[in-house]
Amino acid sequence: MKKIILFLLFTVALQATFAQSAISGLVMDGDLNEPLAFANVIVREKGQTQTTLGSITDFEGRYSIIVSAQGLYEVEFSYLGYKTIVISDIEVGDNEEVPVNVTLNPSSNQLEEVVLTVSAKKNNEAAVLAIQKGAITLLDGLSAQTIKKSGDGNVATAIKRIPGVSVQGGKFVYVRGLGDRYSKTLLGNVEVPGLDPDRNTLQLDVFPTNLIDNLLINKSASADLPADFTGGLVDVILKDFSAIPEYSVSISTGYNAATNFKDAPTLPGFSLNKLGFDSGSNELPFNSIVDFPRPVNVNNTQQETFLISSTNAFTKQMGVSRENNLMDYSIGGTASNQYNISDKVSIGFIASMNYKLDTDYYENAINRSVAVRNTKQEDFDGQQGELGTTTAIASGLFGVSLKTGVFKHKATILAIRSGESMGFDGIIEDYIENPYSGVTNTMTHTEREILTVPFSGAYRLSEKFSFDWKFAPSVVRVRDIDFRKTVFNVLGNGNRIIDNSSTALPLRLWRDLEEYGVSAKADLKYDFKLFSKPGNKLKVGAAYNTKDRKFGTDLFSIGYRGNSMDLDGNYNNILNSSFIWNSTKDTGSFVIGDYQPTNQYKAQNETIGAYISSELNISEKIKATLGVRYEEYNVLYSGQNVSGEVYDNEEFINVKDFYPSANFIYSINDDTKLRASYSMTTARPSFKENSAANIYDPITERFFVGNIDLKPTYIDNFDMRWEHYGKENRFMAISGFYKKFENPIEINYYDVTTPNTLIARNTKEATVYGIEVEMRNSIYSNDNYRLSFNVNSSLIVSELEMSDNELIARQSVAGDRVIGTTRKLQGQSPYLVNAGITYDLFENNLEAGVFYNVQGRALEVIGVGQFPDVYTEPFHSLNLNASKSFGQNNKKTLTLKIDNLLNDVIESRFDYFGNADFIFSSIKPGVNISLTFSYKF
Repeated sequence: MKKIILFLLFTVALQATFAQSAISGLVMDGDLNEPLAFANVIVREKGQTQTTLGSITDFEGRYSIIVSAQGLYEVEFSYLGYKTIVISDIEVGDNEEVPVNVTLNPSSNQLEEVVLTVSAKKNNEAAVLAIQKGAITLLDGLSAQTIKKSGDGNVATAIKRIPGVSVQGGKFVYVRGLGDRYSKTLLGNVEVPGLDPDRNTLQLDVFPTNLIDNLLINKSASADLPADFTGGLVDVILKDFSAIPEYSVSISTGYNAATNFKDAPTLPGFSLNKLGFDSGSNELPFNSIVDFPRPVNVNNTQQETFLISSTNAFTKQMGVSRENNLMDYSIGGTASNQYNISDKVSIGFIASMNYKLDTDYYENAINRSVAVRNTKQEDFDGQQGELGTTTAIASGLFGVSLKTGVFKHKATILAIRSGESMGFDGIIEDYIENPYSGVTNTMTHTEREILTVPFSGAYRLSEKFSFDWKFAPSVVRVRDIDFRKTVFNVLGNGNRIIDNSSTALPLRLWRDLEEYGVSAKADLKYDFKLFSKPGNKLKVGAAYNTKDRKFGTDLFSIGYRGNSMDLDGNYNNILNSSFIWNSTKDTGSFVIGDYQPTNQYKAQNETIGAYISSELNISEKIKATLGVRYEEYNVLYSGQNVSGEVYDNEEFINVKDFYPSANFIYSINDDTKLRASYSMTTARPSFKENSAANIYDPITERFFVGNIDLKPTYIDNFDMRWEHYGKENRFMAISGFYKKFENPIEINYYDVTTPNTLIARNTKEATVYGIEVEMRNSIYSNDNYRLSFNVNSSLIVSELEMSDNELIARQSVAGDRVIGTTRKLQGQSPYLVNAGITYDLFENNLEAGVFYNVQGRALEVIGVGQFPDVYTEPFHSLNLNASKSFGQNNKKTLTLKIDNLLNDVIESRFDYFGNADFIFSSIKPGVNISLTFSYKF
């Protein structure tokens, strides 16, 4: 360890001694809509005519030029037959890499030199707009410059600026208001698993924005993309490496008057280590399949000793601890550098390590159910009380790239670990089925770990052929470690008892999920001429994905023989040694193994894909991309259902499908395009949904029942978009889309008598259609400051044809109301709004912005019979960001963020024919103020 520290110190010292700066970027071909290889790049000091430094772009259109001194520079980009562009007023500091990206367009007269000069301050969005303008699919994106301007520290907060995008839980991305089932996330165009393996989307709050090259979202499909997305496909593109040594550290702290410095319920101190992860003291003492004797059946000393020692094997604390939760904080560091082996060969790396800890307290967290009686809503059951949460996330990323003029090899290691703890101290009530009033303490801790190692290679085989491949093995583990829940029934006289006839026994729960996966793909591209016009491409490729999961549960109940009032209503007396059962006193607590074979399963899925696609320049104004993708998907399952039927590698799904796609682009002029597309895509059930399992969650007291008859959903997608690219990176777009779903999958109540049992089912069909509007513009701009705005909004309508059973159940509680045959699609928001105003004061290195985000009411839980629908209420998120760079060469940055300025509440409500008086769940996140200091060296 000492050697590593000394090496790092030596490296930093050496870098400081030989400080250098660089100008780097991407050159795009405005005619062929692809990176422009072998373009000429010349760098000179501003005001000088003599060329001082020069280079050419590599096969990916990228360049990097080292400059020896800080100051103002200009860069000239040229290519035979194209207009030359000069980017001026490029301010380069000491030991700084400045990105400069351009798009070169053909000259109408190849014998006449045309030179365009643009200020660097008006060119900072060029790369991502060029990619967006040239994409064959409907594409939106964010550049690294835009992310920097917003002050966002991670990808999850930055991506909300993209039209039609919302972020759930601060980390998971939904596109066009569709839920996780219809969105997908890639890392550098390769599939990698997330911390929650039942989701399609990768947790994005673990990626620091200073390692991001671009964020791109495909909203229409093409044959070279996976078939299992409908709303949008998010591609997080990391930098290969920096052109100069680049290191940074950051530290952040946040304060929330509503949630920090509160006496919050939490886990016992021994359960977690100082970083908020499992301490190792909560491991499973034995398997729940063990047959423990009941006290009434104990016949000898050996059985009694075994039962007593087994009961004593658990950690003793069943009641929550109390802890004054402190301020949130995070710390992180990044590093990147390249080494030139020769003029055409370079190797470089990127690295990142981050840790953050968030603690929250909610004084009055609510979770309840209601039922309809005589056409009126009445309380059914519910919990209400104090909730304390702790979330710790540690992540590490290391990537290395080897680049030459004709190929690139890249390897990345991504490791993420999270710990999520919760303590709840409140009341629990049942009003109708089995009326009682009680108090409860609940403690949970979930550890999630992911390790993935993507490898990739890209090759320019000749002037016309290119080939690339990607391969990513991964492993995910999710552990629910020693969940603890106790309910005391409170009698009329105030005494507390454990009453198994009305409430569940105290319990301890462990769950373990392990999943191994492999993702691989290969693509071959051939450039050819059509009617003597270049820019046509033929692409063929193949893909393979597999996941292998093992899931198990160990559940134990704590019984009590005798009068449980002896416990004095004290949670921690339950497993206190003085209250453990023995035959002498014949009263006390004892362990009950509750092994449930339906809570254990193994599953495997496999996707084999291949495609062919052709990108055609039909005329000067019309381009088309036509393709078809083939995917074979199957699921194998081993487990047992509630009827005792055993499945051994039973095939639940085996489908072979073709997915056609067509994308058309009509160029009205150089800056205005009209796009149209059609594609067929799919959405597939998760392992848990497509299973024979009957999984009990004792914390929420709900069952999830698997459905072996689930089918994949198939979606026909139609999109149109008009877009205009103005000067100084102005942009406007109007889009329309229509989606038709066959066999959509939704989560429903199992039947009208079981509101606490959920199941995934296919419904008949559904449609979703809407419009999106996006505009970004400068209100005022000059060489000293810029005031700009961006706004995007979506209006979305969804209709789902209800099943006959659902329609009958709704009519049974409708009274005199008329019930239609359709309702909204589960999870679909009717509108989304993102808006922001930013102010840049160049001379003072000050950037500030106000950003607003909201999405409309979405159907969260589908009602059945007497239990009405549940809708998420709009959460109006208004945030302020301000950052100031200072110090020598502006290497220090201070960023202030204020989130939830409106102090809005995260809430879901029951909706019974427009009556939304009853709350389903509610928490008040408060106003969060954070301050971040970062330093580059």
